Amino acid sequence: AGASRLAELAAPDGASPGVAAAVREAVTGAYVDTFRLLMCLCAVLAAVSAAIAWSTLAERAHRT
Repeated sequence: AGASRLAELAAPDGASPGVAAAVREAVTGAYVDTFRLLMCLCAVLAAVSAAIAWSTLAERAHRT
């Protein structure tokens, strides 16, 4: 619930435009980096799941 508020982070009042831009860029970059990390993790988990399923099915095929 609080994650959407994190995206609204802003530089303090009175910060220079350069600092404000750096804060916006850091927040945006953090979200993009986290999204990419999670997508890579999901891809790895899907690959592991597929390998386990393939191994299990191959074992069953050899038993019959």
